[in-house]
Amino acid sequence: MKTVAFVLRYALVLAWLLVMSLVGVLLIPVLFRNPSFNHYLASFGAWGLRWITGVRINLEGSRSLESFQPCVYVANHQDNFDIYVFGSLFPRKTIVIGKREIAWIPVFNLFYYAAGNIFLHRRKRIKAIAGITEAGSKVRERGLSVLIFPEGTRNRTGHGLLPFKKGAFHLAVEAGIPIVPLVASPLSAVLDYRERRLSPGVIRVRVLDPIETRGLKRQDLDGLIDSCRTRMLEAYEALSKG
Repeated sequence: MKTVAFVLRYALVLAWLLVMSLVGVLLIPVLFRNPSFNHYLASFGAWGLRWITGVRINLEGSRSLESFQPCVYVANHQDNFDIYVFGSLFPRKTIVIGKREIAWIPVFNLFYYAAGNIFLHRRKRIKAIAGITEAGSKVRERGLSVLIFPEGTRNRTGHGLLPFKKGAFHLAVEAGIPIVPLVASPLSAVLDYRERRLSPGVIRVRVLDPIETRGLKRQDLDGLIDSCRTRMLEAYEALSKG
């Protein structure tokens, strides 16, 4: 019965994601390149996923996420379920940077582009830098913020954080805007593929103090990354202990 319940609930999640994509396409004529396109669609999607899964997202922090803008939000990446985790609190006037492969996902790719998000060539350094530069220009010219998973891929180990890539930090330094770390507690509290479990529960997302980048240079990137990762790792371990 547990396996059947898991399959049915997960099937509903996938079906809802398809509905989200279709709604996103329908919104293109109305919200094309609107800086809050992502916010509206993510809020709609989170409403449905909260009803399907029974999972609640608790934001821990004394300030609203939008009060830090413009900024670069960096978050840990555990699973595709992060679409719900961070989508439920997605700020207005925020775009995302995703891998180029997203461009090949039918339907989803249409509203991803229409929302002003950026495709990044992660395996081609020159094109990757160009993508970061494009994002930096949008941040400066339009006062936008960016959400990035600095690990670059999903960390399903259930332990710690993967090494961080430089893109998010390079962008923040170039634009002279703060980095705002977001750390979600382990998804194992509600999701376990091996045990075929997707159950109601609470995922906590902790907002850490912003890290200023004004005055920093490219040669400061390694230190900036180490400092941010250390703080996020400490927060993740604290959240893991409850």
